[in-house]
Amino acid sequence: MIGLVPNVGEARFIGIIVNASTAAAENLSVRLFKNDITPASTMTLADYAEATFTGYTAVTLTSSDWTIGTDGFLATATASTGLVEFTATATTDETVYGYYMSGVSSSTLYWSERFGASFRMFNIGDAIAPRPAIRLGMGGYLLGEGGGNFTLEDGSGSITLEP
Repeated sequence: MIGLVPNVGEARFIGIIVNASTAAAENLSVRLFKNDITPASTMTLADYAEATFTGYTAVTLTSSDWTIGTDGFLATATASTGLVEFTATATTDETVYGYYMSGVSSSTLYWSERFGASFRMFNIGDAIAPRPAIRLGMGGYLLGEGGGNFTLEDGSGSITLEP
């Protein structure tokens, strides 16, 4: 599982970091996508078909829902355990391929990640619980779901790291 920050998300992150007047910090919404796509840097929210299975609703994360830490090499923001879970509440049949993070007030696509394998939401109680995380340090950033692979990117390219 490799996460990707698209161009629109990168621009927004930079604006927030330098406190630009056009970019204010905002809460993020975690959403599942059901179209069989691979995230790309040119994508926007319009490229993602949001899940609609019975029981699905996007999850909003506020500033207090993130655990922030550092180990000397990386600064990390990870969604707190148990906050993001999507559960089918009726018999349904929908396949989901990943999740994406969007701004609650700006509707900016901040990042997305395709799961290592698709998930079929079919039975009552079927659940998916991604754990969004972003890590900064060593001249680049890492992002992804708490237990998967990550991509380290900087101005010279990217490499994939496995746990």
